Amino acid sequence: MCWATLCLVRCVLVAKIVGGLSYVFTKLLQLFDVFAGGILLPGDDEPFMFNAVLGGVLADLVGHQALTAWKGPNAIRACTRCANLNTRRAGKSDTEVDLTDHDDRLFLAATDEEIYLLIDNLQTLVESGALGSTAQDKLETELGFNHEPHGILLDRAMRGTYSPTQHPLTDWMHTFCQDGVASVEMALLLKRLASHHQPPVTNPMVQTFINECTGPLGFDKVEGIWVESKRLKGKALKAFSSMVIGLVPCLALLLTVYDVASQLPEEVECFMLLADIFGILTLGPRESMRYIGRLRDLVIAHHRLFVKLYPDQVRPKLHHAHHVVSSMKQLGYLLACFVTERKHKLVNQVAVHTFRNFEHTTLVDVLHQQCSHLASGHDLFQHELLVAPKHVHDHEGLATSSNVVCHVGEVHNKDIMCTKSGVIAKAESFWRLSDGPVHVRGQSLAREGAEFALRNTRVTTPVCFEVADILSICTWCFTDTDRGIIRVRLPPSLLLEAA
Repeated sequence: MCWATLCLVRCVLVAKIVGGLSYVFTKLLQLFDVFAGGILLPGDDEPFMFNAVLGGVLADLVGHQALTAWKGPNAIRACTRCANLNTRRAGKSDTEVDLTDHDDRLFLAATDEEIYLLIDNLQTLVESGALGSTAQDKLETELGFNHEPHGILLDRAMRGTYSPTQHPLTDWMHTFCQDGVASVEMALLLKRLASHHQPPVTNPMVQTFINECTGPLGFDKVEGIWVESKRLKGKALKAFSSMVIGLVPCLALLLTVYDVASQLPEEVECFMLLADIFGILTLGPRESMRYIGRLRDLVIAHHRLFVKLYPDQVRPKLHHAHHVVSSMKQLGYLLACFVTERKHKLVNQVAVHTFRNFEHTTLVDVLHQQCSHLASGHDLFQHELLVAPKHVHDHEGLATSSNVVCHVGEVHNKDIMCTKSGVIAKAESFWRLSDGPVHVRGQSLAREGAEFALRNTRVTTPVCFEVADILSICTWCFTDTDRGIIRVRLPPSLLLEAA
C-alpha cells in the first residue's frame, strides 16, 4: 500500500497513441517537474519544502524497451549500460565483450552523450530520406535503437531529466525469477540429475522431496508439482516468480541430502552460488545492501561457472544480473518488481467490476482504498508491527500476536528462524509493550552432531529476542522423522555475519 498508483492506461489505448508508452512516460515525467523546485507543505511546527528528483525507473527489460525505443535484450546492443557489449554472431573484437564474459571490470560504461549522438544521427538520416525501409531497419538493428520521433530520447526538453544509461534500473525479480537465470538453471539442473547422476534422480523423486520441504509460512506452500515434466519442456522452468523463490532453497537442500556433489561437483557449486545470490536478494531493500560486495562476487562466480557448464544456454539476463548490483549501488538500496506486481493484482481486482469510465473510476477506487488504509490508523512506514494483535488482560500496553511484519517480511509462529548470532529457533509468539520493539518467544533447536545445519526439534531451549535480530526465515526438511532431526537451509549472510 505504500506505493501509490499514479497512472492507469490500458495497453490497447497506449498502442494507439503515436509514440506509444515512451510518449506517455514523457508526459508523466513532465508532471513531476514541479518537484525539482519544491512544494511548500504544512508541518507540525512550521511549513517545510518538499522536493524530489528522478532516481530511476524500475521495469523489466521489455518495459525499458518500450519506454526508450531500445531494440531490447535480444538485439546486437543487448544492454544500454554497456557500450562495448556485442552479441553479433560473427563474434566480438578485442575491445568488446559478449554475453559469456563474467568479469564486470571489462564492461565499458555507456554515456548519455554517446546514445543521444546515435539517436540524433539516426534521426538526421531518416528525415533526409537517404535510407530506405530495409536500410533503416538494418541501421536500427546495428545501433540498438529504433527511430521514434515522439519518444523520450528525441524529446530534447527531457534530456536534463531522463538518463538512458543511469535511470533504467535492473529488476532482480524478472532477471532471476520470471523466465530468468534461475528458471533456466533449474530446468538444466533437473535434466542433468536425471541423465548424468547414478542412480538417476528422477522427476518424481524431486517432486516427493520438495513436498517434504517447509519454507516460510508467509509464502505459499512449495509444491512438487511446480517442477513436473510438462513445465520443463522448454528451455526454462515455467513458473511464477514466487514459485521460483520457494523452489531454489528446496533444490539446494536436495543437492545436499542426496550428496549430488560427489558426482556432479560443478553443477552443485553453480546452483549453490545461485542459491546464495537468492539468499542475499531476499533479505530486502536495505538489509541486502550490507552484503553487496559479496553479492557482486557471487554473481561473477556464478556467471563464469554457468558459461562453462551450459555454454549453449547463455542468455542476456545472465549479463543483466551484474546490473542488479550496479542498480543497488546507484540507488543505495535494492528495489524489485514484486511490489508493483502485487499492486497490479490489486488494480485488476478493482478493474474487473468497472464498466464505464474505466481508467478514472479504477484509479479513484484504488486511491480511496489507500486513503482508507491510512485513515484506519495503519502506519505504512512502521518497521515492525503485530498482525491482528490481542491485548493482554491486566497488563496495560502489552499485546501479543501469532505473526509479525518486520524487516524480513511476515514471520509466523512455527517458522524456523536464524538470528544474526547463529541461533536456530522455532517461533511461537510475538510480543510488544506499548511502542517498544517487538520480541519473539520461541524454542532454540539443539545442534545434532558436528554439522551446524542439522537440528534436533525434540531438544529445545526457550529463547526470547527482538525480531530485529532475525537474519532470515529458513527452509527446512526432515532427515530423520523418527528422531525429529531436520536440515536447515542456512542463509549465506550468516557466514558473513560470523566473519
